[in-house]
Parts: sequence; structure tokens; C-alpha cells
Amino acid sequence: FFLRVLPESTTSGGTAGNRSFMLQVPVRPRRSTSGGDGGLRSIVAHEMIHGWAGSFQGAGPWASEGLATYFTANLQRRLGLRPIKAFVAELNRLSQEYHGNPYRNATSDDARAVFRADKNGELLPYVRGALYFFALDAAIRQRSGGERSLDDILLELFARRAAGETVSVRTFINALARELGRGIGPELDSVVVRGT
Repeated sequence: FFLRVLPESTTSGGTAGNRSFMLQVPVRPRRSTSGGDGGLRSIVAHEMIHGWAGSFQGAGPWASEGLATYFTANLQRRLGLRPIKAFVAELNRLSQEYHGNPYRNATSDDARAVFRADKNGELLPYVRGALYFFALDAAIRQRSGGERSLDDILLELFARRAAGETVSVRTFINALARELGRGIGPELDSVVVRGT
């Protein structure tokens, strides 16, 4: 765990590594008035979650950053680390950053091309992926009458990956199709990959 404290103009953020992560914060971190972004605790949680949730083979940053962003908000709420008001503020923040993003209809490849050059391009996989995972969770809960959730699918896939199986985007789509039907693959391609 490595923490860098940098000059005032620096934004907070982090980088997950192999069984490690690094955070950077400005000398005086910005205080959130909305309660939506969670500050340093959320950054620590996000980077820790990368080491656990990972991604799917063949997926872009929408999966790794989307999963980490989804779980950061959801697990803090579920564990009582943040009140429901902060969770709602986080969902609103994600929605605003997605719908107000000039790249919101960019393909994943186009967004990746501007990832480091433009803050809006950098944000896109985080917010698009997270909102997609929240929508999947809601759809699974609705379809199953509250008996199942996205967690059921992801935890099974994470266990399979830990046992040495390659878990690809296709593996994820197949697991989703068992819950939500065969149209889920084209929907993922349209919403997440092509940005339509």
C-alpha cells in the first residue's frame, strides 16, 4: 500500500497492482458537499476491489473499472460504511457524469483512445460500466423475484477464475443469458461496447 501526497492541484486517484495498490491525494483533499464520491475511503475501497473483482478476459476498462466502481458504492452501502443518502448521491453522480459526458456515445475503443488525454474520456468506462452493472443487478432481481442478484453470477465466476478457469466476456454473457435471456449479449455489445 503506497500513498503519495502531491501538490495542491493534484486530483485524488489510485492504481491497482498485483496484490498492491497506490493512491495519490493532494495536500488538502477536496471536501465533497454532495456526499457522493466518498473521498479517500472510497478510493481505498475501489483499489482494493480491483484485486478481488478483476475483469473478464477480452473486456476493456468498462469491466474492470465498472466492477470496481459498482462494488465500491454497493458494498459500502451494504456494510453500513456509508448511509443510504450517500449511496443515492453516488448513483446521481455516476448518472450525471455519464449523461453529461461528451463521449457517452463513443465506442469503448474510441473512449480508450482518449482515456489519458481527456478527463471525460477517462471517466467513461468507470461510469458506463458501473451503471451497466447496477442495471443488470436490478434486472436479475426483478426477473427472479428478489431471489437472485448480480452477486450470485459474479461470485460464481470469481470462484471459477480463482480455480484456474479463464473467465472471458463470453463466459460472463453466457452466465447472464441463463438469468436474463439470450438478448443480453447483443445488449451488452450495444450499450457498453458500441455506446449506442
